[in-house]
Amino acid sequence: MKSRFAGLRENGWSAPPPDQPSDDLLAVRDIFKYFSFGPSVPWAKKRTIRAVDGVSFRIAQQETLGLVGESGCGKTTTARMILGLLAPDAGEIRFLGSEIGRRGPAKRRDRGRIQAVFQDPWSSLDPRMRVGDAIAEPLVVNTRLRGQQLRDRIAGLLDAVGLGPGAARNYPHEFSGGQRQRIAIARALSLNPDLIVLDEPVSALDVSIRAQIMNLLKDLQQEMRLSYLLIAHDLATVRYLTDSVGVMYLGKLAELAPTTDLFARPAHPYTLALIDAASAEVRDRPPIVLSGDIPSPADPPSGCRFHTRCWLYEQLGRPKICRTEQPPMTEVLPNHASACHFASDAMHPPTRAAVAGTSPSAATRAAAASVVGPGTAGAVMPVAPSRPLRI
Repeated sequence: MKSRFAGLRENGWSAPPPDQPSDDLLAVRDIFKYFSFGPSVPWAKKRTIRAVDGVSFRIAQQETLGLVGESGCGKTTTARMILGLLAPDAGEIRFLGSEIGRRGPAKRRDRGRIQAVFQDPWSSLDPRMRVGDAIAEPLVVNTRLRGQQLRDRIAGLLDAVGLGPGAARNYPHEFSGGQRQRIAIARALSLNPDLIVLDEPVSALDVSIRAQIMNLLKDLQQEMRLSYLLIAHDLATVRYLTDSVGVMYLGKLAELAPTTDLFARPAHPYTLALIDAASAEVRDRPPIVLSGDIPSPADPPSGCRFHTRCWLYEQLGRPKICRTEQPPMTEVLPNHASACHFASDAMHPPTRAAVAGTSPSAATRAAAASVVGPGTAGAVMPVAPSRPLRI
């Protein structure tokens, strides 16, 4: 049976060689992005939104990293910096060893090798352009394909995403939502990218269509050795598509781990709350329900940014360290990092029997107070000291 990707091979597409060096495809190192807002008059004081505040992660060849978190946590701003649409205020983003954002031919090359698929394909496609013209546009600008070669390339791309070559003659409004998303994926593949940023690629689609698009993305990744950065709210989508997951809260990474480990043993109170909110699984403990709204990124809390909503902070008697010191990303398990002073306690939430039992003993409270300071009755330290994670 002929592979649906054969048309790409016959018309100019070639996957990266399998013996390509195994260094990280993308390395994001301690990036920051702040936005100022307020009155335009020079004497008025402006406020600063800390959209991204020291985020670091890596994506290897043919790996999918997911970024999850509540709206406003900095996921999309991080993606926009990786795409080169925003410049980081500090830190660096390296793609195949070269820093993103430089001027000249290198920047133009990186634009072709990093592409994006957005949430709403209707708004990302020009309604006045035929599908074939929309896919051809980046090829005409960035390559020398013309005439029959260009038409063959477009036909191969449409065939790769499950649409026939005849779709090139139609307009976007003549397709369903799932078909339009396939067209957006075809256009993203046109310049042979190494990395595709998927910004909520299936959230606007029906459930049955979501599965088709997710399977298509996995097939394309396997066949073309692509890497993905997936931004999503739906944890089921993240669990199915990703190899590792970063959980963001108020501009910072709260947890970073392989997908299987993160869902099996979350090591941050916020991660556990997100999983509980999206899961109907019956557990031997009460569900974690967060109270209050997410604080403003213009005025984040001191210490751990999650402590104002943290169930573990309340359970441990409001330890002083949570209010005064920002927790560093530390490795609590192999390749599993958490930004929590009490990550070991987060990994062992109380059972229903424990919740119904008595409060911590006097010896436990005294030992905790001697370590983290007075006024922190009920606090306990991690079972084993964690070491800084090299990100």
